[in-house]
Amino acid sequence: MLKAVIFDMDGIIIDSEPIYHKVEMNMFKELGLDLTDEHRYMYVGIRTVDMWQELKQKYDIEFSVEELVELEAKRVKKDMESQNKIKPIAGIKELLEELRNTNIKIALASSSSIRDIETVLNKTGLKEYFTVIVSGDHVEEWQTCSRYI
Repeated sequence: MLKAVIFDMDGIIIDSEPIYHKVEMNMFKELGLDLTDEHRYMYVGIRTVDMWQELKQKYDIEFSVEELVELEAKRVKKDMESQNKIKPIAGIKELLEELRNTNIKIALASSSSIRDIETVLNKTGLKEYFTVIVSGDHVEEWQTCSRYI
């Protein structure tokens, strides 16, 4: 018998990839990093802090990892809030409602920051469905893409 369902946020609850892609590609350009879309896609699903740690080390970026993470977070939040781009993926609200109505516990686990998760859930009106939320911020160690290349 099904007792609980754990959802990811990005790509399941909302399609946030275009927002992160735009923000990160702009930041790469501003930092003088000649990174392609393919380079950037290697970091999809990776915590932002891990991505920036790896890039800082590899490209000797002058800003601290904390500054880069904060700058990206501000830009993502601004983009999400200003353009009404945050819409639930078709059918997700109905699925969450059905799960809740059948007393199945619902959790969200995402590599996104808790700040981004809160923004998304509040903006989409889906926060009420989740009894547990785990962010990449809650995880001490995350595998980075350099372990795969």
